[in-house]
Amino acid sequence: GVLGLFRGSTAGIFRNIPHSSIVYTIFPIWERNVRLVVEGDARAKSSFTTRFFAGFATGFCATIVTHPLDTLRVRISVTHGDATLSEALAGVSQKGGLRALYHGFAATMVGAGPRLALGFGVFETLKADMHQTDLYRQYPTLCRAAFGYLAGLAGELLIYPLDTVRRRQQAMGDKTPLARRSVVGALAMLASQEGFRGMYKGLALNLIKNPIATGVSLTVNDTVKDWLKPYARKA
Repeated sequence: GVLGLFRGSTAGIFRNIPHSSIVYTIFPIWERNVRLVVEGDARAKSSFTTRFFAGFATGFCATIVTHPLDTLRVRISVTHGDATLSEALAGVSQKGGLRALYHGFAATMVGAGPRLALGFGVFETLKADMHQTDLYRQYPTLCRAAFGYLAGLAGELLIYPLDTVRRRQQAMGDKTPLARRSVVGALAMLASQEGFRGMYKGLALNLIKNPIATGVSLTVNDTVKDWLKPYARKA
């Protein structure tokens, strides 16, 4: 029924909240450090290259911490029945222990870095370029949401085949031949067996959901930071 559409939502919340917290906390730190290397001055204006590599490093760090939670989310969502988070954890642990929680990790790492790299690169660059325009001044929130959607769209189109590999490895574990191959090998097998359409299976729904989620997330983060700026100055 309708509740089936929300299967795995609890695990998703447990994964997404810490993931977003880590991402938005450490991105400014990585941006300063990468800017020092790329621009030669930590106080210089960030370029797209700086934001791209800072986003890549941010995705790398966040994924290391939250990938086991993502695996549990996927397992619950494909389980027939009402498996709880603790039951999914027990089942995965019995079948493979810690290693099972990191199924699909390589594909996730390869995908998460470029996704956040493009996300922050496109979003922050568009925002910086459009900041002085009348449109942005009149509708800052809507502009940020649109920039975030475009950032999410770019990342989704580029990274989706890796997401396909990751989901199958996480959902099926050692039952799928993809689990026993490297990221490149798994992509090659998927392409040879199912072709281009197989690599992008389910893309249409994700193009609706994920870019919107990215736009909302980036916009909310920026808005909250704007609200907190007066308090930061007083502190």
